Amino acid sequence: MADQFKSGEPARSARQIFLLQRFRQEQDEDAPCLAITGSVRRQGDILSLQYRVSGDIGELVFSLPEGPGHRRHGLWQRSCFEVFFGIPGASRYWEINLAPNGDWNAYAFTGYREGMVEEAVICSI
Repeated sequence: MADQFKSGEPARSARQIFLLQRFRQEQDEDAPCLAITGSVRRQGDILSLQYRVSGDIGELVFSLPEGPGHRRHGLWQRSCFEVFFGIPGASRYWEINLAPNGDWNAYAFTGYREGMVEEAVICSI
């Protein structure tokens, strides 16, 4: 099962930068004005993600780490960063949730928001 995460291509170390957009199109007047940028880099079997939140960060409320993070279900219902991975031309994909306090989870989907199961091959982050 771990082979599904190997691309068969030579390892790349180029960093890719991204900018996240708000999911909802309408303006929420109570929401703080924030920008979220980040980068992703793959070096061999290691994938590194970095997120940066800027703007009115004083308005944010979240739990700080109190030790090592744990695998937890439902992080998307509170505060977490998400990253999605897929295979070109395939409907299946993976979602990783990362919370500011270090908690995390990884899911496999058979299609868009369908067939969600915890991805057992990922046992730590």
